[in-house]
Amino acid sequence: LSSLDELIAAESEKLEALKTHKKGLMQQLFPREGETVPRLRFPEFRETEEWDKCELGPLATKVGSGITPTGGDKNYKTSGRPFVRSQNVGWGELILGDVAFIDEETHQSFDSTEIKVSDVLLNITGASIGRSAVADLRIAGGNVNQHVCIIRTKPDELNPVLLNQFLISERCQKQIDSFQAGGNRQGLNFAQIRSFEIPLPPTEKEQRRIAECL
Repeated sequence: LSSLDELIAAESEKLEALKTHKKGLMQQLFPREGETVPRLRFPEFRETEEWDKCELGPLATKVGSGITPTGGDKNYKTSGRPFVRSQNVGWGELILGDVAFIDEETHQSFDSTEIKVSDVLLNITGASIGRSAVADLRIAGGNVNQHVCIIRTKPDELNPVLLNQFLISERCQKQIDSFQAGGNRQGLNFAQIRSFEIPLPPTEKEQRRIAECL
């Protein structure tokens, strides 16, 4: 058991080191505030154009959240359609250990909030505001509640993985803070989310290369 404890501790240290490395890498792969090219660029793109700054709105086909079923927890099932709440959205990852489920009838009444693969989920209220993750097959076909916003990008214009990495970056978190009155993170509305200013490389190929790296 002691050897297992040591192995767990070593793996935890490795994970923390990788997270720190990734955070530093993100700062290098995205241009800094006021700059038009990143400090670190893949060799095949070093001679290409500068990055643009674009608002999120025109690059998305959907920006919207869901609702909680009347009666709240009483409607949750042990199986059925996944019902994603803010605690299921971490910093760049899904946390599904306690994911709730709803039945098919409830899902049908929430059809406008159905999750699709590669949707970017962003927490928009409460203490976890600003956390985001990319939807995968585990929750596809499910729904979100009112505390989670679905951002569905135009994939040929904005890579969803790249968007997710930007949303949890220091640069985007500063934008989120700028919308909060008095410095307390309380909530984001859809107009604010659509107005997020995103630095984008000039080609979809470079977007994909950065997304794959991160």
